Amino acid sequence: EKNVKWFKKAYQEIISLNEVKGTKVTCIGVSYGGAILLKSSINGIMKSRPPHCLVTYGTFFDVYTSLDFIISGKIKIKGKEVSIKPHEWGIVVCMHNFLSDVDIGYDTTDFQKILKLRIQDRIEEVNVEVEKLDESKKKLMNQILDGKVSAEVKRILDIIFDKKTDILNSISPKQWHEKIKSKVFIMHGANDNMVPYTQSIKLSNSIADSELFISYLYEHNEISPKRSPIHKIKEMARLTSYFKSFIKYHEN
Repeated sequence: EKNVKWFKKAYQEIISLNEVKGTKVTCIGVSYGGAILLKSSINGIMKSRPPHCLVTYGTFFDVYTSLDFIISGKIKIKGKEVSIKPHEWGIVVCMHNFLSDVDIGYDTTDFQKILKLRIQDRIEEVNVEVEKLDESKKKLMNQILDGKVSAEVKRILDIIFDKKTDILNSISPKQWHEKIKSKVFIMHGANDNMVPYTQSIKLSNSIADSELFISYLYEHNEISPKRSPIHKIKEMARLTSYFKSFIKYHEN
């Protein structure tokens, strides 16, 4: 929610610039930032003086099913359940954001320090701090950093999801999608292992004025193990066509 305010503040500053006044502004949000951008657009300055259009890439529709994927690695594609190894960053970011605000039964100050260093990509310092932990905590910290969902990692995540329901729902487009009035270009890669591309399909279906592009240029082997060179050429043609559509809309 703090970032929703910052997005609006940034937009206000941009459209106030002399070199921007009178021009068309398009706002782009990536991954979780895409949902924050959409939330920013439904009231305040971005509603009263809206951007020409919005673009999201790799954004979720329902934060809970997206977070469930981070834990289980399972998504449903055309009725078939597929297992993919999720990106470890999802668990790291979730723990970094919420671990300090929940009680998991023991002190997590040392974990919070390490997670903050990891968020800042200070890897050498992360390794030093991990080595200072006792063996049980070291094992758990490495599981979190590697995105391995052990019984204890899942227990902590379950506590976070339970205690932070309101906050997580507040940035979940599923809860307020009908309020989105802007034109939205939605893009997602089928190879995304942070937010599954099925989330963007649901997002597009929920927004009245949207255009969806799912790139199958790169896919998980579990989804489609064999693709021909002709397939890649066709995908590049689809991608080019989609960007032409976006540019035409922006310039029109």
